Amino acid sequence: FDMKQYRKKQISCGIYTKRGCPFNCVFCPHSNLEQKRYRMKSPKKVVDEIEWIKHQTGTKKFNFCDNSFNVPKKHSEAICLELIDRKMNIQWQTGSLKPIGITDELLSLYQSAGAHYISLAVESCSEEMLENLHRGYKIKQVEKTFQTFIKSEIPFGISILIGGPGET
Repeated sequence: FDMKQYRKKQISCGIYTKRGCPFNCVFCPHSNLEQKRYRMKSPKKVVDEIEWIKHQTGTKKFNFCDNSFNVPKKHSEAICLELIDRKMNIQWQTGSLKPIGITDELLSLYQSAGAHYISLAVESCSEEMLENLHRGYKIKQVEKTFQTFIKSEIPFGISILIGGPGET
């Protein structure tokens, strides 16, 4: 496995910080495949893995592959604090942040820890569709999350599901 190719092409290395998902989203297999209970790696172990990969490959780009990096919030905060305390100086992204509990302080912490892109798993901007999808949040939370991200300096995108149950 030639990690030099990853570095040459600037591909982010994937890191899982936990398994499991307590949500019941109708389109997602995670709660069935990984069970509903979270099994979390300690923040120290997560950053140990990052440090090892960084040392072995020279890469500074990482992707948190969790299906919801920010849930539970205290876990993602602890990982970021460990990254900062150990002066890891990395860039990270995540492809799945739920619009739950996003605050100015949280995004400031993420940025200080090296966040350089975040994708929000919004899935729909319709209250009815969010309920049909069993997403576990409301449009007001999505709007508040958008406003919080717009104020931050972290580039972000959103994922939208088209053709969900009951959608025409």
